[in-house]
Amino acid sequence: MFPQETHAAFPQTRWSLVVSSRGNDHGALEELCRLYWPPLYSFARRSGLSIEDAQDLTQRFFHDLLENRVALLEKADPSGGKLRTLFLRVLQRRIADHHRHSRREKRGSGQIVSLDTEAAEVGLRAVAPGVSAEEVFDRQWALQVLHLALARLELDFSTAGRSHHFAALVPFLGLSADEGCYRTLREALNLDESRARQAVHRFRDRFRRHLREEIAETIANNDDEAIDRELHELRAILSH
Repeated sequence: MFPQETHAAFPQTRWSLVVSSRGNDHGALEELCRLYWPPLYSFARRSGLSIEDAQDLTQRFFHDLLENRVALLEKADPSGGKLRTLFLRVLQRRIADHHRHSRREKRGSGQIVSLDTEAAEVGLRAVAPGVSAEEVFDRQWALQVLHLALARLELDFSTAGRSHHFAALVPFLGLSADEGCYRTLREALNLDESRARQAVHRFRDRFRRHLREEIAETIANNDDEAIDRELHELRAILSH
């Protein structure tokens, strides 16, 4: 259900890995590429690029991230300390360059990450016509953060040999959980009503902790206040 590479441990936060010249862990950078390509590809497509051009630009973005971050970030203003904002600014510049010099663009920097563009295209077709490329990017980023936090939680349960508990509890992260869901949970895990509600409370709490950990990886100042601000922004993005 989720990519196994999601769970690799980074020597630094993902933000510092990208912006620091000391972050030379090639494997961790490749991992980061696999984690964050969907919002970038979606932005490129929503900006008017063809599927082929969006694939190529996304691959070249990550190729340059791996090979020469200094050149990639040279004109990008990393103020605000958010990986989300930094990636978007760099990509916007790349797309503007692509439109100006499309005939001279050099294709094929080598495949850095396998792009499941079929799934991405399905998601893009569901987006309303009036939604901007920036809004698509932010929404895809927010969804990816949720996806990665859920993957962390799934790993917790599978490592403990409790995958069936995860499957029974994951519906309670949605908005549609009702008394029928609690009844199903009690039957699946053989719990009384009190213990079932406690299990749901603990499950949601663990998910929130993993969500905050994911956010902390992508911002420069990852204290509680900064995490709260980014979490609030992501919630607002998804609510729209």
